[in-house]
Amino acid sequence: MKTKISFLIAICISLFSKYSVAQTNVQVKFNNTNTELTDTQQVVCKVVYNMQFVPDTTRKDSMVNELFELDLAKTSSMFTSFTKHLRDSAMQNEIKEQMKQYIGADGKFNTDGKPVKFDFSNLSAKFPSITSDKLFTTSNNGGAVLSLQTLAESNFLIKDTVEKINWQIQDSTKTIQGNLCQKAVGESHGRIYTVWFCSDIPYSFGPRRLYGLPGLILEARDNKNEVIYTLQSINNSVLNEKIGLPKDGIYTTPQEFNKAKDAYDKNPEAFMQSHNTNPNVKVFKVVSGRPAPGAKVSGLIIKKANNKIDLK
Repeated sequence: MKTKISFLIAICISLFSKYSVAQTNVQVKFNNTNTELTDTQQVVCKVVYNMQFVPDTTRKDSMVNELFELDLAKTSSMFTSFTKHLRDSAMQNEIKEQMKQYIGADGKFNTDGKPVKFDFSNLSAKFPSITSDKLFTTSNNGGAVLSLQTLAESNFLIKDTVEKINWQIQDSTKTIQGNLCQKAVGESHGRIYTVWFCSDIPYSFGPRRLYGLPGLILEARDNKNEVIYTLQSINNSVLNEKIGLPKDGIYTTPQEFNKAKDAYDKNPEAFMQSHNTNPNVKVFKVVSGRPAPGAKVSGLIIKKANNKIDLK
């Protein structure tokens, strides 16, 4: 009987970006494991936003789009890339197909000492993704935002160290998909945002790190028009879904996590050997099939993104 194989895709966000490197890494896991959650709450509403972002400030025509999902619970929310979810599902199916060449007649995984390579270039245009961020926000105890990141099979919970947004609520109103909204302006991570929130939807959350208003944020735009969130849909018919934090999550600072990530990026195999205790997880090179930044393609120089969503 052939071995049942499941896969974990990690640290691959640059793979499908318009400005990605030509080679990156994936972790391949041969066992199914489900992350146990703590402090769970029932999801009562799902909101989908379209984000427009300018990754290269020298080219305003470089604006890209990505769909994000905001799952709302009573006092918490989870913000994730819906595009990334679709992409990872497609990537897992693609890996399963490409991995068949490494499964022997005995059903065992065997590379015969040859390097393992995956080609996902056919998915890059279909599922462009900008960020792998997964952000958990709670309104308890004054509110807080945690960035959830996975590195070498470990879950990291990175607390937002920036001060809470000092919103200035204004009198202006407008209607968004039948919802009467009010205007507010505030600074978040170095950007000045104008947002529209609906007090009739009583959740003090919004896209990414925007939260703390007396109603759900349905639209947001920074004053440079480099980051724009627009409402796509609201689904109030959610059944049997919960959000929470990984029970084995490691609380850390942005600085300490960046050090760990730099070490992983420089030598993922060495990092996995020193930090991961799961023998079923291996790291393989991935070839994306596209040129690296700085390469010429039909006379066009492909540049690295010089802009960030969070400037601070």
